[in-house]
Amino acid sequence: MRIIETIGLLLILTANGAYAADVHKCVKAGRTTYQSDPCEGPIAATQPPPTRASTLGGCYVAEVQGLKDGFEIKWEKNNAYRLNVTGGADRQTLAMKAATADEMKEVGKALGLMLTDGVSVNWEDDSPNQKPIGVYKGMDGNGKEIVIAYFFLGAGLATKSPCK
Repeated sequence: MRIIETIGLLLILTANGAYAADVHKCVKAGRTTYQSDPCEGPIAATQPPPTRASTLGGCYVAEVQGLKDGFEIKWEKNNAYRLNVTGGADRQTLAMKAATADEMKEVGKALGLMLTDGVSVNWEDDSPNQKPIGVYKGMDGNGKEIVIAYFFLGAGLATKSPCK
């Protein structure tokens, strides 16, 4: 099934998204952590800006229908990106953008993760029920960095792979 053909199903599944607390990046003694509470003491603290460039460029595979044979995220300009499905029968291109802090909060809440970066679908203005779906980076419960493909028929871990 083509990714674009499944937008309606995802919109139904994600229609009741909620917002999580702010994500704070805290650096103390050279160790970086991400937490929902503000940083304490003499710690370098930052919050991600609402719009910024993403570090997610590159090629991946994910255990998500339509993305198992590979996809590439390419930066274009002005925080615009393209997600190119590069393998299998589902080859296509989606217009993407750097995810906003609010989008990362919503997806992070749905996944139970603290997200630090992302690219999400750049919806057309007249698209109904626009939801933040795309590729996101965050930390798992052990503090290990992970990448998640959060798309139409589900979510799954994405791993870097050689570009095709």
